[in-house]
Amino acid sequence: MSDKTKKQIKGIVGFKIKATKILAAYKLSQKRSESEKNNIINELSNSNELSDKKLAEEMKRVIRND
Repeated sequence: MSDKTKKQIKGIVGFKIKATKILAAYKLSQKRSESEKNNIINELSNSNELSDKKLAEEMKRVIRND
């Protein structure tokens, strides 16, 4: 470990915090153009990952309801 890193470690502080509320943001590329959204959906749909395909389906659903 470098001297700089050793000095920085002294400044690290740990703490615990109890979450009492969680707020989620539902973004899904809303500030993108329709063309960009469609490209994103196509890329996700063509992925081999199931989670990507599910996200593409959710984006399609959200776009239809806008």
